[in-house]
Amino acid sequence: MGYSLALSPDKKRLFVPRHALGARSHSSWFGSTTVDALLLPAETPAAPMHEANLPGVSSTHLENHGFKYELDNQPAEAWSAFVQPRDIRYRRSLNTVVVVSEGADRLVELDAMAMDPANASAKEVKGVPRRTPMLVGRVSPVGSYGWRGESATLEKRIEAGTQLHAGESPRSVPEYYVNALAVFLRKGLAKPPARTASLTPEEQKGKALFEDSKTACSVCHEPTRYLSNYKPMKLGALPTLAGFEPEPDALFKTPSLLYVGQHGSLLHDGSAKTLEELFEKNGTRMGDTAHLTPEERRALVAYLKTL
Repeated sequence: MGYSLALSPDKKRLFVPRHALGARSHSSWFGSTTVDALLLPAETPAAPMHEANLPGVSSTHLENHGFKYELDNQPAEAWSAFVQPRDIRYRRSLNTVVVVSEGADRLVELDAMAMDPANASAKEVKGVPRRTPMLVGRVSPVGSYGWRGESATLEKRIEAGTQLHAGESPRSVPEYYVNALAVFLRKGLAKPPARTASLTPEEQKGKALFEDSKTACSVCHEPTRYLSNYKPMKLGALPTLAGFEPEPDALFKTPSLLYVGQHGSLLHDGSAKTLEELFEKNGTRMGDTAHLTPEERRALVAYLKTL
């Protein structure tokens, strides 16, 4: 349903605002408002076909007609920059197109140089970076869960995590699912082989540094509590990673250090690729390693790799 067209000044693009069936994906049952940018003279779309269903809500309409779809992309104004486009004009001075939206009583200005102008106009949602934490040996103690310690128990974290990744309208999580998964995480994950050899002199030196009150590693990473205090702690903000939003209120739960030498990237955002890199940059952000010599930092790393 298109009511107006706009041609670029160089006559190489034709802009078609419309209510398009399949605009959200090739299999969506309802349409969405969009602006097609057609390349002339072939009239081929500048943007590739939308190939994946976006999270939506259950459709009673489809269920009433015998269809059982998990996601159906029902119409919602939040998906589009405008609703029911009625007119469009090309703004030569800024290389934009201006669309009159009758359904939302709105005038919107879109980037005419984008492949998909309507989608490009939407606010980019970047979010904050999170490294997937290691679970082996770290889910047995009773304590807060989540990077910010927002879940009081493992079961509450499973519920929150399942809801978090279930789209716009998540269903409630069955209790049997939560309980079964919690039992598996506590008892079913295979742990790495336990170390049997005694600590080397360098590792012994690292252990002493770890427990030293000046370095203060063991203040938060309590040795008697699986090397964590399970509390959210105030930390200095890390540099913002490309493609993510800044996170100035850096309050993070102290993670366990069990097996810390046997997994990949470190810190909540995964910005430290190795323990060596972490201590090169740490300073006084976590404990105080700024005063350590390179030799002492190597000893501390050697000890952490034995945990």
